[in-house]
Amino acid sequence: MGFLADFRNWPKWSPWLILEPNCTIQFEGIQGEVGASYQWSGELIGAGTMTLVEKDLDNLNIALEFLSPFKSKAQVNFEVVQTNNSCVVTWSMNSTLPWFFFFMKSMMKALIGMDFQRGLLMLKSQLETHTVLSLPTVIGERHQAKIHYIALKGRATIAELSDVMERQFTRLNLFCETHNVSVNGPAFVLYENMDKASTESEFFNCLPIEKTIGIDPPFVCDTLEACETFVVQHKGAYQFLGNAWSLAMMATRAQKIKIENCPMGIERYINTPDHVNDADLISEIILLKK
Repeated sequence: MGFLADFRNWPKWSPWLILEPNCTIQFEGIQGEVGASYQWSGELIGAGTMTLVEKDLDNLNIALEFLSPFKSKAQVNFEVVQTNNSCVVTWSMNSTLPWFFFFMKSMMKALIGMDFQRGLLMLKSQLETHTVLSLPTVIGERHQAKIHYIALKGRATIAELSDVMERQFTRLNLFCETHNVSVNGPAFVLYENMDKASTESEFFNCLPIEKTIGIDPPFVCDTLEACETFVVQHKGAYQFLGNAWSLAMMATRAQKIKIENCPMGIERYINTPDHVNDADLISEIILLKK
């Protein structure tokens, strides 16, 4: 509980501060004690303040005030249940939106829920390994050449993605080996859409090939036409790729770049765990411009 109560630790695992590490942060009061606070101000993540208002062995209550991009207040709670050598952390927030944003309530609830999931994942890594292997960086606008690909369609929640992708890429690689199909670039996932409430998405696991070929279901062969894109690079473990997706969405909004909703975008794996360790994995999030 002491780690969470000290706001100086938050830049190590916060799902927002990791997106803009150079934002302005100011700490006030005796950190870890009731009354302590921190303020942040950034171009991407907006501005606000958090103040510790209550603390005991199992709970933290924090007053949260957003100053931009719009003004709002919330109460944040952390509950920690300890069992032997482990613990379960529950992170919740009670808030309201300005009345003129009533239509955004469901979307904001889903987005904040995904932010909390990212944050808890990084908190777990920081506490257990003393590091978070995630460095998202904006690359910017880039032309994407035409890509021919062979693929398998999938559907999964965020929690299920890893297992589904591993099975499908194994099938794709085996198909290419047995049919002498040459793969000519990094594997990628083409995301069609995502239900933000359930985090279930539809996608194609893809291997790029030289030219289109005749193929039988469930395999698919198709072409992604040349287009203009916006790219964010992620260095680190696959489990933190959500940070790069979040940064890509925030950066395009901040720069007023219009992007396609369907397909949602591409997740490209420049290298793989077969050749480098998790700290050196390089991936790209590629959003397609309208």
